[in-house]
This record gives sequence, structure tokens and C-alpha cells, in this order.
Amino acid sequence: MAVDETYHRMTGTRDDAELLVFRFFTEVGIIDQLATTALERMLPKGITSAQFAILNHFVRLDLDVRSPAELADVMQVTRATMSSTLKRMEMHGLIRVEQDPEDGRAKLVRLSQKGRDVREACVSKAGALASPMLKTHDQAQLIELTESLHEIRQALERLR
Repeated sequence: MAVDETYHRMTGTRDDAELLVFRFFTEVGIIDQLATTALERMLPKGITSAQFAILNHFVRLDLDVRSPAELADVMQVTRATMSSTLKRMEMHGLIRVEQDPEDGRAKLVRLSQKGRDVREACVSKAGALASPMLKTHDQAQLIELTESLHEIRQALERLR
């Protein structure tokens, strides 16, 4: 079914901006589910997409250290969930959890070289996702889409 037909069937009218936004986020959600499933197939045994997201966060932003609370906030999970995830990552040697030298009660998380290497290997494997996307969109279109999505993400982050 064509996109226009699907949209018309969902809304009954093409002028309803709120339903258009709802449809947009429905598509983004489905893309997220499909991409997460594809990514999880490429991850090394025992590494989850949540763990990969943390590895990617450190590398993407060129971070040296983060507190567990900061990571929980960024990943939008509870501190308990983040603590559990970080324990598993530390067992795999992907991160190091250390005492904060300025506050002995607090912890700091650092990406290990193994964590950086695992992230790079996963990104290399994820290149397999490029082929189907480049069949429907050229690089210029993907750049434009990515820039638009970045602007939407920034707008949503301001609402947090």
C-alpha cells in the first residue's frame, strides 16, 4: 500500500497535522524496532543493544568519564536499570567503574579499550544495513533525512 493511501486511511484527511505527527512517530518507532533487531543480530554474544548504546554514547561524544546517574538520564532509564547494565558491562570488560576521587560515595564510568574495540567492530558490521537503505535513498537524501531527524531530536530534548 502506498504511503499516501496508508496516511489517508489512518486519518481520513490529509490536513490533520496532529495525526501526521502521530504517523511520523509511528514510522520512527517501527524503524527503531527493526534497526534494533538487526543490530542485535550483529552484536557479540552477551552484548545487548542497551550496552551498545552506552558504548556508542561514549565514543560518539568523545567522552572520557560519566557518572551512572548521567548515563541513566541520557539513556532515559532508572538508576537501578543503569546500575544493572553497567555491572554486566563491567563483567565483560567493556567499561571500568571507579570511585569518584572528589566524592568517595560516587562512582565514575570509563570506557575501556575493549569497549571501544567492541563498539568499532559493531559499527563495521552495521555496514550491512547500508545496502538496503542505499537502494532506496542516495547519500544526499540520507544526509538530508539525518539532519531533519537531528533537528527533531533537539526539539524533543528541549522538552525533557
